[in-house]
Amino acid sequence: MTVEQEWGLDPNDTQALAHQQELESQESKSGNTIVATAIQAATQPLSTFDEMWRMAQVLANAHGMVPTHFIGKPESIFVVLDWAKLTGVPIFTALQGISVIEGKPYIGFELVKLLVIRHPDCEDMYVETIGSGDDMIAIATIKRRNKRVTIERFSVADAKIAKLWGKIGKNNYPTPWVLHPRKMMEKVALVRAARRAFPDALWGMYPVDERELVNVSELPTQNVEELPDYTKRLAIMGMVEIL
Repeated sequence: MTVEQEWGLDPNDTQALAHQQELESQESKSGNTIVATAIQAATQPLSTFDEMWRMAQVLANAHGMVPTHFIGKPESIFVVLDWAKLTGVPIFTALQGISVIEGKPYIGFELVKLLVIRHPDCEDMYVETIGSGDDMIAIATIKRRNKRVTIERFSVADAKIAKLWGKIGKNNYPTPWVLHPRKMMEKVALVRAARRAFPDALWGMYPVDERELVNVSELPTQNVEELPDYTKRLAIMGMVEIL
């Protein structure tokens, strides 16, 4: 297909072609400018409310640089920026690792691992799977300095009880529980161990990989005044449930 056919223009109309080329050039420059501005903004230290809000507005328009669920939502991005600032997690890492589901933020598996591994009291963390078929069990082990070893297990039987084993998604598409059951079991076991051994490292945020296992609205909550400062702020805003 020629450029003229793609644009639906008369190949002999040079003026119209030149005008369309100019529009395409301006659109490309505009998109590149937004991306460049987003990268520059995300690498600058944040110290004030206004700086974070301006960055949130830039990132909310950075198509291709941030997850689609953040596009056009500077308020959600602002919360992530605040969380990243307090935890010391790089901004783009936080944006890629946090999902907003039904109005609540959840942290992904890779971000859970990052927060635990970089904790100064983390001495070891690993997960393995033993057995096969219906006897398969994922075992996660985490060692925190001066604490007993934390071990969590998640079996095929557990997955079946939670109605995750062989789960089919929308439009009959297979979920990761069909495509990668071993990996999903290891994720659940490791996330559960992380929540037990390093609740302070997760800042009260609920891991997205455990979201399907329980009804978040039915989880018991603590007195807000007993929570760490940032977790307290999220709880007050109603954006996270605390175990």
